Amino acid sequence: MQYIIMLITILSISIPNTNQLELSVLDDAIETNKKQFVKIEEIKAGTLVRRISGTNDYELIPQLDTDISIDIQGMVSSTIMEQKFINNSDKPIEAMYVFPLNHHAAIHDMYFIIDNRIVRSQIEEKKEAKKQYNQAKKEGKRTSLLKQERPNIFTQSIANIMPNDTIMVRIKYVEELTYENQEFELRLPLAITPRYTMGNTEPGVNIKTGNLKKISTSVEDSKNIQPSFIPPTMPSSRGVSINIDLDAGLLIKNATASHKIIKEKISDKKMKIRLSNDQIIADQDFIFKYKVAEKNEPQITTFFSEKDGEDYYMIMAIPPDPKKNKSYIPKEMTFVLDVSGSMNGNNIKYAKMSVLEALDKLDTRDYFNIIAFDDNSYHFKYNPILATEENILEGMNFIDELKGGGGTQALPALAWALDEQHNPDFMKMIVFISDGALGYENEVFKLLDSSLKDSRIFSINIGYSPNSFLLEKIAKMSRGSNIYIRYPNDIINEIGTLIDKINSPIVSDIKIKLDNNADLYPNPINDLYHNEPILVFGKSDDLKNKITIEGKTSRGEYKETFRIKKRKLKEHTSIPVLWARKKIESLMDDYRLQYSKTSQKKDDLKKQIIQISKKYNVLSKFTSFIAIEDIISNNTGELLSGDVPIELPKNWEYKKAPQYDKNQPNSFKYASNKQQINQYNASMPSTATHNPTYLLWGSILLLSSITLLIIRQLRIHRNVI
Repeated sequence: MQYIIMLITILSISIPNTNQLELSVLDDAIETNKKQFVKIEEIKAGTLVRRISGTNDYELIPQLDTDISIDIQGMVSSTIMEQKFINNSDKPIEAMYVFPLNHHAAIHDMYFIIDNRIVRSQIEEKKEAKKQYNQAKKEGKRTSLLKQERPNIFTQSIANIMPNDTIMVRIKYVEELTYENQEFELRLPLAITPRYTMGNTEPGVNIKTGNLKKISTSVEDSKNIQPSFIPPTMPSSRGVSINIDLDAGLLIKNATASHKIIKEKISDKKMKIRLSNDQIIADQDFIFKYKVAEKNEPQITTFFSEKDGEDYYMIMAIPPDPKKNKSYIPKEMTFVLDVSGSMNGNNIKYAKMSVLEALDKLDTRDYFNIIAFDDNSYHFKYNPILATEENILEGMNFIDELKGGGGTQALPALAWALDEQHNPDFMKMIVFISDGALGYENEVFKLLDSSLKDSRIFSINIGYSPNSFLLEKIAKMSRGSNIYIRYPNDIINEIGTLIDKINSPIVSDIKIKLDNNADLYPNPINDLYHNEPILVFGKSDDLKNKITIEGKTSRGEYKETFRIKKRKLKEHTSIPVLWARKKIESLMDDYRLQYSKTSQKKDDLKKQIIQISKKYNVLSKFTSFIAIEDIISNNTGELLSGDVPIELPKNWEYKKAPQYDKNQPNSFKYASNKQQINQYNASMPSTATHNPTYLLWGSILLLSSITLLIIRQLRIHRNVI
């Protein structure tokens, strides 16, 4: 009997501990930052999965709902974005979700809710936050990490979402609305235009200037800005719900949106807005506009709040409309037109129509040129030519023959336009028409910094989800302006607006006087065009009750003094947070233009950004929000990772996306019961271990020993009797 028990013990020791093996695999995956995949037979029926190209492995696709609540007070919006992650599988999962926001948004809080428990976050340096996230993930704790990839692209990761879990992640941010010609506008990006990143290739065009050679063409973090997209064979995601509470503070004349909405009037100054349908597909930007009565248009508006004994304020001033300048302004206009693959379809059609409309509005004394680009650059002329009727017609024919396709190599085309022969008696203008679908923004900024001279760039944002960060920034850097075109009926009005801006007097060299200690942003203040306001964010320890604005126009000096009134906001934290975001943005502008990868100045700028980010709890490039639940929820040693795919922008072709894999369209599917039944009927793979055999023999021997023990006890009992 002792020999039998010893044998059973030996056999039980020889059977490996399955849980320990799974945990070691999880540890390895965390250390190497690799995903774990499973076979389709191992996945619960009804679970959405994606097959890994070239294998029989699958990754789970977490389900996601998004609800957005926006509170608008005047020209400041406070938003709560709720991302609801749903795990309807029978496996613990980690979800990664890449999503867009307006590049002006200042994210100041993130937390998640599970079973009515709120798990708060704290802001840490990015590397430290990632370290804490990985450790919590390894320990089986629910944890969430929010980081910035670009000013308008963010990544939310959440680990240890257990089977049947629904975890709500809430992100809070504030931003200012844009204002022009009595109309306020809120732009809410919902889709990400796929970015062209160029890899390590060098532009193949012979550029006249040597500046381009100094600029790296690689995008080190390209994988972080290339989310996976839902193929056309899959139904659209559950969509996004949007609700808006509007308190204009002024008489509302009208409110419109890019999507169908229902408006509920509360008063002449207040309104509630919701979508006509409960949700919309997240394949284009949501745009909300409201117009105030002309007689109520304020000359100056001040939003104010106090923090730690200091005054923070946002001031919008509208200079009096100068008299129409009837004198001719000589112009050289070079149109740089994106005809790459991302512009296929309506985008390139609208872009070409925009150039044709602008050409038609040129004065016969103006000069013009056209440069188109995809993988290569195509020049209408070597340098700008006179805008005669004959030359305009030839330019229109050149535009008509352009076709879309290829990569987005914008640098050579921009470098050529910046280095063209230029008459100093003419105003040099470059009109850049694109959807901004490129990931090497910093290289574009460096090119402008080194080659801009006295050129002004006016960007035309084309499409339903353009890269506004790039297109607005290049206009700002060059003292230009920008417009948006997404529908054909926008073209005439928007191009007319752009030409009016170019032809109207400009207020430049703007200076604002408040007090000696005011810390104002942007700094310097952008030049103003027709119908554009001055918008500044400041911090001061002694805010005065008047503001003096000085500047220069084509007609001479401009100076105006305004009385200001402090208006308290409902959410007092908004203005300090916005100021901090603007200061970080100003420091980042300097950081991006540092050519060397490491330098003392670059390190100093990074330290300043981290300091402001942590002091004001505002997300930045170098910080992240990290939330960790104290409870250990996942002790299985198993964790499957999956990316949440997003919608392609409207009018995009799936095959044109840089991340396109010809095997992907058919890789998404739902696991079925039949596949699970097959799992249990399947024969043992040839590479399987002998553990089941050992277990069977061990069980037989155990039963035999129990039987022998019972017989022995019966014999002893009889002998006793």
